[in-house]
Amino acid sequence: MPQFKVPQNLDMEDRIVGKFTLIQFGYLALGGLIAYIALVKIGGYFGMLIGGIIGIFAFALAAVRVHGEPMPKFLSSLFKYVITPKEQSWSQDQSGRTTIIREDKPTAKNQNKPTKKAYSKKDLENVAEIVDSHGYAELDNE
Repeated sequence: MPQFKVPQNLDMEDRIVGKFTLIQFGYLALGGLIAYIALVKIGGYFGMLIGGIIGIFAFALAAVRVHGEPMPKFLSSLFKYVITPKEQSWSQDQSGRTTIIREDKPTAKNQNKPTKKAYSKKDLENVAEIVDSHGYAELDNE
């Protein structure tokens, strides 16, 4: 019986130029182009400063990883973290149900979402009993 090699690491992107993928190379090329234009159009020390900052930022986008994530994904997560509200308050009603109240302004996006049902302690105990008995606890109650 013939043996075949099974491809490994199918989720890795192809390396196009050196160790850079196409997207990383695009960051480098675009950053280098903008840095060159800044150097030629502005000129002098200020042009070198602007071009250097743009070049370093482009290299960081292409090559730097923060906590194992690529820099563009880290920056998008950072931006999302900064713009989302962080204050939450908890309230408990008479039946013992706990709900989360967010301190953000209602938007059209939030108004269309259905509300989540809050489960009581008794509901959770019933579900735990059914799961622990592999479904036979529900048959015993009938």
